[in-house]
Amino acid sequence: MLIGNALYLRDPAGLPRLRGPGADVAALYEALTDPVVGLFEPDDIHPLLDRPVQELREHLDRFFLDDVTRDDTLLLYYSGHGKLDLNGRLHLCALDSQTSRLYSTSLRYTADIEALIEQSPAASIVTVIDSCHSGAFRGEVAITATGRGRCVMTSAGADQLATDEARPDSPSPFTTAFVEGLRRAEANGHLTAQQLYHYIERTLGLTGTARPQFRFDGEGSIVLARRDAGPAEVRTEDEVAIRRSVTPQPIPNLAPSELVLPPARDQTTNLLRCALESALEEDADQAPITVFEFFRRAGVLDEHWCTQALNGMPPNEIKEAAVEGFVQGIAVLGSDRISRKYSLLTTWPFSITARIAAVRGLGDGRVNMASTLLRGAADETKEMDGDRFSLRGLTTLILALLAANDTRFAAKVDPEQFPPSLLLAMRAAFTDKELWYPVLLARLREAARKTPVETKPLALAEVGVRLAPLIPGVALEFLVQDGDLLPYSAFAYASLSDLVAAAAAVHRKDPSYSYRMLRVANRRMHADSNDDDLIEALLSQLQESDPADSALHELLLHEAELLSAEDDDDTVWTLRHYAEELAGTLPKIAERLLLLTEHDSMLHSIEDTCLRAAPVDIEAARRMAALAERTAVAISDQKARDRAKSRVATAYAAFSVNDALRIINSMYQESSISVTLQYVAAVVAKTAPERIDALIAGLPASGDLDDQIASIYIGVAKVDPHRAIKLASRLQNDFDRFSVLGNVVEALAPDSPAAAAEVARGIEGPHHRGDALSTAALALVPSDPEAAEALARQIPRGNSDLDKKIIAFATVARCLHSSKRALSLLSEAERLLDELPDDEMTKAEVTRLVGEAYAAFDTSKAARLFTSAERHADAIEDSYKDYRSGDLADLMIAWATVAPRRSEELAQKIPSEWSHYDLHVKKAILAMADLDPRRAERMLLLIQNENQRIRARSDLVKKLSQTSPARAESIATSLPNGHNKTLALLTVAEASRTENPTA
Repeated sequence: MLIGNALYLRDPAGLPRLRGPGADVAALYEALTDPVVGLFEPDDIHPLLDRPVQELREHLDRFFLDDVTRDDTLLLYYSGHGKLDLNGRLHLCALDSQTSRLYSTSLRYTADIEALIEQSPAASIVTVIDSCHSGAFRGEVAITATGRGRCVMTSAGADQLATDEARPDSPSPFTTAFVEGLRRAEANGHLTAQQLYHYIERTLGLTGTARPQFRFDGEGSIVLARRDAGPAEVRTEDEVAIRRSVTPQPIPNLAPSELVLPPARDQTTNLLRCALESALEEDADQAPITVFEFFRRAGVLDEHWCTQALNGMPPNEIKEAAVEGFVQGIAVLGSDRISRKYSLLTTWPFSITARIAAVRGLGDGRVNMASTLLRGAADETKEMDGDRFSLRGLTTLILALLAANDTRFAAKVDPEQFPPSLLLAMRAAFTDKELWYPVLLARLREAARKTPVETKPLALAEVGVRLAPLIPGVALEFLVQDGDLLPYSAFAYASLSDLVAAAAAVHRKDPSYSYRMLRVANRRMHADSNDDDLIEALLSQLQESDPADSALHELLLHEAELLSAEDDDDTVWTLRHYAEELAGTLPKIAERLLLLTEHDSMLHSIEDTCLRAAPVDIEAARRMAALAERTAVAISDQKARDRAKSRVATAYAAFSVNDALRIINSMYQESSISVTLQYVAAVVAKTAPERIDALIAGLPASGDLDDQIASIYIGVAKVDPHRAIKLASRLQNDFDRFSVLGNVVEALAPDSPAAAAEVARGIEGPHHRGDALSTAALALVPSDPEAAEALARQIPRGNSDLDKKIIAFATVARCLHSSKRALSLLSEAERLLDELPDDEMTKAEVTRLVGEAYAAFDTSKAARLFTSAERHADAIEDSYKDYRSGDLADLMIAWATVAPRRSEELAQKIPSEWSHYDLHVKKAILAMADLDPRRAERMLLLIQNENQRIRARSDLVKKLSQTSPARAESIATSLPNGHNKTLALLTVAEASRTENPTA
């Protein structure tokens, strides 16, 4: 049993996270099961990482006592924090340990481990402890004893601190020496515990701060590793290669200097050559994706050049992606193009992949041709060579066959890889799935058997991971070899999400392999430093899992809980998001995810989470709301506390009006109460509309009761505007009644602008009529600009509504069919600008909007208005400098279509540290591209963020490819090699071919 504990969730201050334990367990597992020196079978080893103390006690009990015989050798290993109590007794810490409660929350060496050792029938028991104070298991130990029986080896003395590994994902110094000794220490026939200890002692030296300790009670010797294996232990070279953890070679980049590309014949092929050279400079993970996209688009432009390029590429992942993209692209042009490239469809090792790609490209309506291609692919598998690419193609064929004949399987495959047209063609090609499935599966097994030993682990891992979500039992045939899961390195090309999906799929078949696959994913995550991706994969799999599979839920959630200890912003957001997503199906899981988000971060999604959970598990919803309430009341700032309570009250409203009212009554600010009543009423109107009257009845006697009732009706309006119209009629106060009707207009406007206009016309009073008419008018503009104009003219000209009237005029003018009427309306809007109240921010925005509307008719007048708007923006006080920057940035974009030079000057005037600077500069660049492409290109240098600048260059290439192809080509060529440059050059090539189709 190998126990590693790196995390201590209940006492992170007293028990800081360790780097070594996970790597310690992984390294020791590999050494103990090594096909050359190991004495243990993989099934006999139980790795336990970051487990609660009670779970560890139960595992230890079974380990020492269940099905144990005298002939067994037991090895218990622990890596983690070791602590001494006041009496000097050793405690080994677990996931939920607390230094203030060691006795009840940690493994007591004497009571929990030594007592079980005394009861165990096994004659030989070795205990290895890599922790601080580990020598205190029975006081300070003598190291001169020898014999057979009970053996204890530790990394430190009773009063010494052990050394954790400074690097993540690496074993500790003691465990490193222990593992190296198992593999390399000199011995004749077998390596004993004493010999291993002496190797460790020599390796670590006697002068360090922690000296390893050793003790034997008994006689004879305990063997821990093999040196000269007997004939019975000899394995074939294939078995050794599969089990040995050899890192595979990465996909080699095909740099232009290493690949002879065909010469360019014209401008188009010159662009294609540059684009492919750029694609081949990508890193190993991205190169196949970029190369696929290149050949998918380039094949349409010049089949002959692309075919020559393909012929010069060596067979690897990149060429496979190239063939797939090329065939899929030209298939769109018609079946005759496929026929002309028949040699590609019959060339190993990509023939099956090429045929399937052609079917994807053919799309709907060409079922006969598609089914012929698929039957040809099946024929190719009769005498298939054993290589990764052929196995990959055959696996795809099997997955397509399953998905085509079972909607449950179809829901589990990628719709881009298995589009409906492919599944339709599969059904036409293989009418008898029950006949073809076993035939293709048998051929897959045979091809796997023939795969060369050096690539076999990678090939088997890929097949197993891909098959697992649909046929997990069959997948395990490939994932498990010689009774053990394939080594870590075999999964080098599997993504974290695919690994987690495969682990979840095989869980019902064999939970132990599911756990081991998650360990592979965890190790990959540490190697790549992308814990957020793994949390996302785990929680996404939880979302897709069977709601009844509680064992799988516990496994996936436990892994996510361990990773969440990092608690960065991205992790917290992911936990909140999935708590909300899972609340409607797995509310208890959602509750545990919320517990992982510390402080007030859980409050940001508590309303929707409880709203989804309440219909499924009201008690879970209640517990989550109560947790949020405890968090809210602990906030010291009064305003912030009221904002938090508003969320809590809304959460309670999903299932308890009384609790929602209780929270509202504890709030301090009247304005917060009014807003909260709107939120609460909206939830009640959605979930239990009959409880609206109960909500009103529970309002406190203090406060403005009419105002609170109006707030409730406003909340109803957001969900059920037609009911709110009837409720508003109950209100005696005109102000309150029109407030409700104004919200009715807002609710109706997006989907029923005519109905919104009808309600708006009936609203009177200076405070609501302008807002309602403006909302309705703007909603009507796209469908009926004339009616929108009529409404806009009804907006009052008072100080509070004048800006709305002008904006409505400008918006309507841009959509009127008659330019004469549009100019007349804009002229009226321009005259009204002089009547605006003295508010520089309002004047700057409204003047700019009128100028933008004028730009389509009269650029000189638009320029005059932009100049006026700029003066107003410059006059905005420094206390509102972010608003001033925003107004100037909007003017920069507006100027770009009228006077690009002025736009550039404004870009240099706006503070570059403003948070939205890069985004607005990019918009200005694209707006001026057709008018002044040279200036647009120059302004790219103003963008601060390099990635934003690259994206802006790519977007500018798209914009200029039709109007200024030479400049577009120049910009595309200046991009750094990679995905963006490849696509930009392709865009220019496509525009060039459109201009000169006979080239």
